[in-house]
Amino acid sequence: MPTLPLELIELIIDQLSANRGDLRSCSLVSRSWLPRSSKHLFRSLCVSRGRRETLHVLCSLVLSSERMATNIYSLSITIDRSTANKAAPLLGHLPALHTLDISATLDLERCACPDATAQPGRHIEDLNLSSMPIDVVAYFLGLFSSVGTLAVRRCWQEGTVPRAHRVRCLGVIQLDGPALRDMSRLVEPSTLQGIFFHFPPESPCLLPEDVAHFFRVLGAHIQTLVYFVDPLCEEPVLDRQALQSCEALESFEVLLPHEPAFHDDCWRSMLVALSALPPHTRNVRLVSSRESTQGASNALQSSDWKAVGCALEHCSALERLQIKTPEPSSMSTACADEGDLQSIILISLSERLRGITIFE
Repeated sequence: MPTLPLELIELIIDQLSANRGDLRSCSLVSRSWLPRSSKHLFRSLCVSRGRRETLHVLCSLVLSSERMATNIYSLSITIDRSTANKAAPLLGHLPALHTLDISATLDLERCACPDATAQPGRHIEDLNLSSMPIDVVAYFLGLFSSVGTLAVRRCWQEGTVPRAHRVRCLGVIQLDGPALRDMSRLVEPSTLQGIFFHFPPESPCLLPEDVAHFFRVLGAHIQTLVYFVDPLCEEPVLDRQALQSCEALESFEVLLPHEPAFHDDCWRSMLVALSALPPHTRNVRLVSSRESTQGASNALQSSDWKAVGCALEHCSALERLQIKTPEPSSMSTACADEGDLQSIILISLSERLRGITIFE
């Protein structure tokens, strides 16, 4: 059998990367095929059962197989009270780890996690932590010297937060006021460049002073803020009190909801946030999901875009207003012409804003 060029072998294996059966077969063909096959076979690993014996087996596999350990790029695990502090030894043997997803079972209470010691220079790009006390969040965060994006969802205050950590981007979803205040102590403000902020109706009660405190501590250096406007919110979450601390903000993105359709409270929340932006904001992006319902599409057409223009007039440094509208296929017959919707929006804006508006 003639030897195939290495470039061709790698191309073939890459094309088969979505089929694990084919990848396993490729890994058995030849030793020369093994490295490329392993790269795809072990790239993403999900351990949905957080029992002690499950993690023990996984640790044994990783320790006994360098081929496996060096190719794990993404790891998703579930922990409980007996395994929260058992995952750390595993992470130390995954040099290529880029994305780590850790969610906790409902019975996870405050556990006796030892002080975490980060490996010198150990960086992780994406760290997603869900349903755990903030002190456990601090424990996992402390395993790394720096984090690209930290996303914290449905976590609560418990224990003490030992120190601030180097994080580039922070996502906070469904935290209560005390947990939000703890997060402001957990992240080093000088390294933070961006924040994603989402608090749906099922979130715990969040007071304006909690949000203002969060941005007063962490907002000074951020350049990007992404705000998901929930359609069921009765009161605006972001207002001038919260945003006045964002002295370096350059880009503000509003994610309009998929469904249900927009209504007055949702639109009002967006307008409050836009009017509270620092004057030096350079880029504003309004995103309507391509999966938006017909009602949402109609709402875009009938919404008061003149009010949007008025809310942004104070942003004297604004260089670009980007508007992502729904795909024409998701619009009703009455507004299926995307050009008509864009014309409706543009005619409502001032001449200055029309000149910098871009539709996606």
